[in-house]
Formats: sequence, C-alpha cells, structure tokens
Amino acid sequence: MSLEIDGSIAATILLKNLPELTELPFLYWFAVLPEFKNQGVGNRVLTYVEEVIVRDTLLSSGVVLATSKNHPWLLPMYERKGYQAFHERPLGETDTLVFLKKTLFQQVQLAQ
Repeated sequence: MSLEIDGSIAATILLKNLPELTELPFLYWFAVLPEFKNQGVGNRVLTYVEEVIVRDTLLSSGVVLATSKNHPWLLPMYERKGYQAFHERPLGETDTLVFLKKTLFQQVQLAQ
C-alpha cells in the first residue's frame, strides 16, 4: 500500500505472512519519504493499516512488525504506539532485529 500526496508517493507499507514466527499479519517495508517526515504521514498510514486493513478487513486481533534494536528512535516510537517486543533475532554481527506485536482487539472465548 502507498499513500500519495499531490501525485507523489509519500509513504509505503507492505503486509505479509510470517508463519514461522506468528499467525498475525506482519507489516514490513514501512517507509516515509524524507520530504514528508514529521508531518503525521507515517502515523496516518500505520493507523489506517492497523485499523482498516488488519483489524476490520482481515479480522485479525493483532499485528506484528520488526525493527533494528540499534535504530535511534524506531523502537521507542513503536512502543509508544502500543507495540510490545516478543522475539529477537540477530541482525548481522552488531545488531538485533526486534519483533513487536500490537493487540488490536481481544478475542472472546464463548462458553460452551
């Protein structure tokens, strides 16, 4: 998915499955072009995908993404947005890839 502003792509995000790690949809290649940074574009795209695509269309109770542990601001930003780390994987020799999950709604178990 991409968001266009005035005919230019401002942000992109892709959705895929990562069955070896989770049954939840996995967001990746989330990027905002530099000229659109700090304008709320990323927040709009992420919120739309979480709520309209993942929660309301796919009916998934949560979503997963990953980021570098060494990135100066991404990990704290995702944590402020409600994501919680649940798995780590080496990323080269000096970094770690952190997988984060966000609950979008609680699944209800019906009594039998």
